[in-house]
Amino acid sequence: MRDRRNGNTVSRLVLLGILAALNPALAFAAGAEKAPDAGDVSAGRDLALSLCTPCHVVSRDQERPPILRPPAPSFRVIADKQGISAESLRTFLSTTHSTIDTPGNMPNPSLSEDQIRVLVSYILSLRSSR
Repeated sequence: MRDRRNGNTVSRLVLLGILAALNPALAFAAGAEKAPDAGDVSAGRDLALSLCTPCHVVSRDQERPPILRPPAPSFRVIADKQGISAESLRTFLSTTHSTIDTPGNMPNPSLSEDQIRVLVSYILSLRSSR
């Protein structure tokens, strides 16, 4: 007799594999988040060090501390926040949060899709083991 739950799991995995082959973004939306690519993590770290250090602690070994007082959350704190995912980070990094009334909020950094991808990979690589 076939275990129905196991069949459903296999069917879901097959569907996720097909989605990943057709469109990685669809596979992610379906819950198939994969580990960040090492090249993306390295590129994301380099980009973060060049763009984000005025406000954030991007890496423990960055050359200078943030000039923003108080500094924005460190990338490690962001990575460990409850509910943070690749998709939530992508959305945040592509949205303006600063207004005339809240000029201290994070501005829209006007990042390309590739820049967002590597920054998200770097930030998620900083997660503490859970």
